[in-house]
Amino acid sequence: MPVMNASSSITFVIRDLQTGFAIISRLPLANPKQAEIDINRFLDCLLAAPPDGETYFRLLEHVRLPVAFVAEELAKRYLNKPLPLADLEEEIFQQVVALWLKTARAYAHCAEKDSTEEDAAHAQRVAMILQRCIHHTGMAIVEHQRARREFPWGLWLDLHGYYASAEEWGIATLPIPDALECLGRSTHCAASYISFLLCEMAGCYSLSVHEQTLVRRWAIYWSPLVSLHKAELGDSLPSYLVDLMQDVALRPVADCLQTDHLRRLDTSSLAMQISQIRQQLRQKIPPSQLALGDGCTAGQCNRLLEHLSRTWSQARAARKYRRHATSGITRLCTGF
Repeated sequence: MPVMNASSSITFVIRDLQTGFAIISRLPLANPKQAEIDINRFLDCLLAAPPDGETYFRLLEHVRLPVAFVAEELAKRYLNKPLPLADLEEEIFQQVVALWLKTARAYAHCAEKDSTEEDAAHAQRVAMILQRCIHHTGMAIVEHQRARREFPWGLWLDLHGYYASAEEWGIATLPIPDALECLGRSTHCAASYISFLLCEMAGCYSLSVHEQTLVRRWAIYWSPLVSLHKAELGDSLPSYLVDLMQDVALRPVADCLQTDHLRRLDTSSLAMQISQIRQQLRQKIPPSQLALGDGCTAGQCNRLLEHLSRTWSQARAARKYRRHATSGITRLCTGF
């Protein structure tokens, strides 16, 4: 079997689980830079010469944890660094984003090799594949938020597309296992998708990396409390809507003229949850007991929750000063 290293461009065919598992077991995780190269070559082999659908899927599931670990280790090289990034930091950032997206692409490719039997097992397999596509594409979005970089064209469209497929096939809320779920719970496509929308709604670019980590944790934890519905004429709509055909997370409702691809978020249960959590913090209950995380104080959590209570509840911002009816002449000067 060819040895994978930085100087080798050899790709080979992986036909069975034993071969694939052996390659994954030899990934040098103590050397994240080399491990990233080896994982990329492993994925390239699967994309170039895919095995049968069952083998393909199980190999991707087996390499998910190494992908997440290596991406997080490499990200430490550019997080909290001033912009513009140095050349090496920029290169690593691009490598991490590419790794997330290549993994998503491999899962999408795997779906093409899956069986076409219409049964419960097949539905769950497709739901798992789409959830993995949503997760890995969403993590590319998270990397841009953490590095304070502008999103490339098409990234949100890809995320919307994966969710729309799950919705179209009636499996958006089908429970599935997820080894990366921090609390060990089952998840579903809608919850994963909504968690990334919540991160964007939180205004992550204005938050520190530590605060973004907390927001991401809470978004995953509470996303099952949020539901997504088609926006119908006559509905009482929030200020922002999801447009599945636009390359943004949410759009102002005033800009949404067609309702065919619009979805509204119902965050009422989430707003109640945040209110209860803040009340418990005031009662001196430690954040760790409320599943808020171990690396934050009650004061830090309360300040961040106060910010999120406005954005995640989709409440209109209160006007700071009262309006008063008046009249007069305004003089303007323009130009130089």
